[in-house]
Amino acid sequence: MATAMGHDGAVGKSNEYGLGRVSGYVAHWDHPNSDGWQTGRFWGTVNSFGFAYNDITVPPGAKRLVVVLTWDEPPASAGASRAVLYDIDLYVDRDVDCGDPTGACGEYVSVSSVDNVEYLVVHDPLPGTYRLKVVPTDAENTVLPWGMSALIVRGDVLPGARVQSPPAMSAYASGPTSAGVGQLVSVAVNVANDSYVASGVQIQPLALPSGVQPRDVQTARLDGTTMPFADPLGSLTLGNIPPSWSRSATWSFLAQTPGSKTFTFRVWSENSGELTVSRTVNVVGGAASPDLGVTAMATSSSAPTGAPGSKFSVTSTVQNSGASPSGSSTTRFYLSHDAVKSADDRLLTGVRSVPALDPGESASGTTTVTIPTTTPLDAYFVLACADDRSTVVESDEEDNCAATPGATVTVGRPDLVEGAVSDPPATKKRGTTFPVTDTVQNLGNVPSGASKTRYYLSVDAAKGSGDKLLSGTRSVPGLAPGAGHSGTKSVKIPASTVPGSYFVLACADDTKT
Repeated sequence: MATAMGHDGAVGKSNEYGLGRVSGYVAHWDHPNSDGWQTGRFWGTVNSFGFAYNDITVPPGAKRLVVVLTWDEPPASAGASRAVLYDIDLYVDRDVDCGDPTGACGEYVSVSSVDNVEYLVVHDPLPGTYRLKVVPTDAENTVLPWGMSALIVRGDVLPGARVQSPPAMSAYASGPTSAGVGQLVSVAVNVANDSYVASGVQIQPLALPSGVQPRDVQTARLDGTTMPFADPLGSLTLGNIPPSWSRSATWSFLAQTPGSKTFTFRVWSENSGELTVSRTVNVVGGAASPDLGVTAMATSSSAPTGAPGSKFSVTSTVQNSGASPSGSSTTRFYLSHDAVKSADDRLLTGVRSVPALDPGESASGTTTVTIPTTTPLDAYFVLACADDRSTVVESDEEDNCAATPGATVTVGRPDLVEGAVSDPPATKKRGTTFPVTDTVQNLGNVPSGASKTRYYLSVDAAKGSGDKLLSGTRSVPGLAPGAGHSGTKSVKIPASTVPGSYFVLACADDTKT
């Protein structure tokens, strides 16, 4: 409550909006600059035996002091005539010079008797020591926990005449000075603030020149994430801007006709006035547009193979065959059952950023891509698609993709099997060892990783829950499709094995790696 931002610049209680909009930033952080703020937080208990207090120092030039006191009421009994049983009042004594022994004196006072909150606002407080007193007007002997916040604002918080011209909030528009017909023009509006908090900052385009088409607007959150918004002509909220911070939003427009284009924006907040900023861009040329396409592509091997989740590399070349420069763009890659991009193609993880290209200019680069883990096992074409996020307006939007000559990427899995296992001794004592020789083969169509073979005693030829695991594990290296690996391991019969006749089972990849 002490740090809430008043609606439309209000600096006290409002019958329409209460104490204002909660500001998490102001509530949790102080700002040390001369136009910032500081918050004192105090707490304790009080009863009818005496008042409690805390002293604060208000510096010269402070613009506002807000003090909020609240206390915990015990539950009222069933059938009570009112919920608030007790009454604690707030007195603020500047210069600590009043002598009432109960504490009920001071230049400023809040004595509400209908709730458990007391609220005071002092505009342009004089510098000095202020004693903030928690006075138990009606508390009996009950111990009541209380808490208090005292906000001192050094920056100007009042609207209208108190906001100097220009106001503490400042703004400017930036963008290119020239562009070509058919290009996207990006105009950014940057807003900064030097005093207290510019509350509820908003921006809206005012005058849209003829011959341009609005495309989108986006802004960056404080964590760096870019957020797009659907209505490029509506007002965009940047929120609160503390001193020394700045926020920005960027609008994109498609230039459709030549000429001088002036973009005008209104910037306003609830307590820091209103500004108008503009940017003029000279659009030149006729119907010329860029045209991006993939002119060459190669995979890291002529026929990559891998399981879902595996990686391979793609080298691609993007060329601008249009008659005007392009902006920067993004190339993305797909697995497809044919050489044509369609909705059922699988987008690979991994993108390539392509710089702006002049007419006829090309750019090449290599990208490591990842096959999605949900990809069905099959053979696929690879598609490379220039400007796949459609950030460049082109003369031909249908010629951006290129495909491999055939279904060259095989998405599969290894299949490890035991191809042979040696005969065990005819008889053997419990607790003794014997050698087992086996061969593991990869019958799958992609390489396997390293694996472990383990051995069991079984009353039949099938692995089951009752089989006895033998100590001794054989490490098998990664195997190419069709490859095999043989080895011998000494295994030990557990001493707890029930006497009888058993098969010996050799189980490839028994640890499921």
